[in-house]
Amino acid sequence: MPKKMILEKAVEYATLGYKVFPLASGLKRPHGALVPHGVSEASDDVEKVRGWFTSEPSANLGLACTGLIVIDCDTGNTWPGFERLKAGNHAAVQNTPSGGMHFLFRLPQGKAWKNSTSRLAHKIDTRSDGGHIVVEPSRTVKSAEGKTVSGDYFFEKPLPPFAELPYPPEWLVEELDRCFASNQTVNCETPSGQLLLPAPSSTDIVDRAKAYLDACDPAISGQGGHNQTFSVAQSLVNGFCLESEVALRLLLENYNPRCEPPWSENELRHKVDSALQNPPEKPRNWLRNEGFVVQKGLENVDISGIVEEAQKPTSLVVVPDEPSDRAYEFIDATLFEPCPPDWLLHGTLERDTLALVFGDPGCGKTFMAFDWAARIATGTPWRGHEVKAAPVFYVAGEGRRGLGRRIRAWEQHNGVKIARGSMFIGPAVAVTDVRQLSELIAAIDAQKKPGLIVLDTLARCFGGGDENATQDMSRFVAACDVLRNYYGCTILIVHHTGHTEKGRARGAMALNAALDAEYRLNRSESGLTLTATKLKDADPPTPLGMNLVSVKLPNIEDEYGNPVASAAIDVMDADVGAILSTATAGCEQERTAKHCRQM
Repeated sequence: MPKKMILEKAVEYATLGYKVFPLASGLKRPHGALVPHGVSEASDDVEKVRGWFTSEPSANLGLACTGLIVIDCDTGNTWPGFERLKAGNHAAVQNTPSGGMHFLFRLPQGKAWKNSTSRLAHKIDTRSDGGHIVVEPSRTVKSAEGKTVSGDYFFEKPLPPFAELPYPPEWLVEELDRCFASNQTVNCETPSGQLLLPAPSSTDIVDRAKAYLDACDPAISGQGGHNQTFSVAQSLVNGFCLESEVALRLLLENYNPRCEPPWSENELRHKVDSALQNPPEKPRNWLRNEGFVVQKGLENVDISGIVEEAQKPTSLVVVPDEPSDRAYEFIDATLFEPCPPDWLLHGTLERDTLALVFGDPGCGKTFMAFDWAARIATGTPWRGHEVKAAPVFYVAGEGRRGLGRRIRAWEQHNGVKIARGSMFIGPAVAVTDVRQLSELIAAIDAQKKPGLIVLDTLARCFGGGDENATQDMSRFVAACDVLRNYYGCTILIVHHTGHTEKGRARGAMALNAALDAEYRLNRSESGLTLTATKLKDADPPTPLGMNLVSVKLPNIEDEYGNPVASAAIDVMDADVGAILSTATAGCEQERTAKHCRQM
């Protein structure tokens, strides 16, 4: 497929009045760099569309279902209406690489089928306002497992102007109306909108859960799909009280096929396990009770079950006396197998943990955090120990203008080049703000799975609220847990000391309580000392002496012709300088620092 054809078709569709936008090359999800807000940025502005596909000619082409109702029919369906649709002489029918078909109609006036995806029957989905489809001449869609379905999307006849697109036939309108209404229903809400579930008397709990899944929006990568799936898993194991294996099976069979791309079984199992460990602040069986209305979720992404829980007081929930498909249980202690720490930096940062380094302003804590980040990104040894390389995402809230100099100084001082695609740097983001957190996740998803995410500093990534308020700090920690739980990565926070208590990090103690590791960086005339003030599941490393050295950058001068320099951390690479534990008294710490200087 010539790359020029994508550009020409995108402009053609926009000229016909359809809203289009770029998708990631070979995928169904929005192109995170060009349209970070996804389908909401779709446009029929020809110049904007031309700019998108000129800058990224290999992108796939997405068509927003704004004002449309699209019937998405997969192969192997048994819905009688599918044969009726194929027999009709419809104006817009598209064939997909997997053998399915898209039937496009204009949304009739007065109809509010606004769920981005709802299911008419098994393997028959509908897409309308808020959803999108991949359109001709896109091709080669990759699955989550790395397999490909190679082939073209193509319309059976040229797509007519939007204004000439016909409405769905009357029999289909009746089918769609029945999809959203029933005489025997219970009002409740999915994470993305209202759902009318069959009443408990008319069907069993599993069938009610299937109906719930059919009405839920699928997970779309780059559009908060991980949080959507987590919320759905919470509903199954906590709202319907299903056994974890039953919930997993329903997710695999009744939800996952519509996700773009589909999750692996292990990823869904992780979602179910996390949902069991993090129940929302609702009665445990809220979706079993007739007439119970679930609080409406967010517009596009629902992480309220995680973030907002930290804002609510802990309360005892009394479970009504009624049959349950699962019960609380203990597991025999002998079944738990010990496992060694999985280190990112040996003896310092463990994988899948929340860590913090803090110190006074100007002590070099950003250089310390960047040194760790660069070592992980490049696999450069730390204190004589090997480091397993992993992608790093550095959220730089302070000192962004000097980052280029810091990067070159680190490379020159350590004799290591940071490879392309190993470290990514972005601006500050308020992780406690749901929309900004979802945008951060979408930006990461557009690159690769991280091993480390650095938030530098807490103050710049905290958003609104008071660092000294337990509820606000708990909300920040919960947002960090969203990132950590989804990616299974380490979160490193850079923070300041307290205004009066220089021996601890600033703000509410809820932060320290949640940390797996905490380090204090102290600067004195003799240099820097890094001390572990907390390490939850391993022996704390002994204090480490180091220096912040000046590094002249070759071939770089300021506007007056003066050479330019930056700084880098110069550490004692082996453990020979470590003498005392983190519990060492102040006088012993001073002797340790002196001993390090002598060595």
